[in-house]
Amino acid sequence: IRIPKSGQVLINGQDVRSMSKNALARKVAYVAQKNEMTNATVFDCVLLGRTPYIKWAISQKDLDLCEEVIEQLGISHLKLRDVDQLSGGEMQKVMLARALVQQPELLLLDEPSNFLDPAGRYYLSELLRNLQQKENLTIVLVTHDLDFVLRTSDFVAALKDGKLLMHGETSKTLDRAAIKEIYGIDYQVLSPIL
Repeated sequence: IRIPKSGQVLINGQDVRSMSKNALARKVAYVAQKNEMTNATVFDCVLLGRTPYIKWAISQKDLDLCEEVIEQLGISHLKLRDVDQLSGGEMQKVMLARALVQQPELLLLDEPSNFLDPAGRYYLSELLRNLQQKENLTIVLVTHDLDFVLRTSDFVAALKDGKLLMHGETSKTLDRAAIKEIYGIDYQVLSPIL
């Protein structure tokens, strides 16, 4: 792990470096771009997200929450399947379910729309919007999928060559000129269909 030379990362005013790993895991969940896991069923993989809460034994609350999130993500039919038999899109949903059962305040997503077909990207953006609004969940995502950003994000920050290029409300910041500056292409931004 690289420790920054300056600055702070605060969650509700608390420096993450002052938090225990367990306390941090109760506040922040992370879904990596590529996830590799074997020798586990989908349910067991999702249940691993409850680790910060499990003391001596798995509680009925842990089991019920896993069932609830699995149902919410529409992967109930997969819960007894081994994760190494899943497609990329199915695995993304499982990893998101594992993160959500942590009941975080902050959800970090790295390229969450990878491996998803258009219907899956649409469903995921709707799910993230609903979670943000209903659960008061802060979501930070990193992606190159401009359509996903436009559909999902209220605010955007664009990085180029390791530097902050621009930031602001997505609808006001991510326009044709901004995309040309970021990617060097002429890309027509259309209003997302909501």
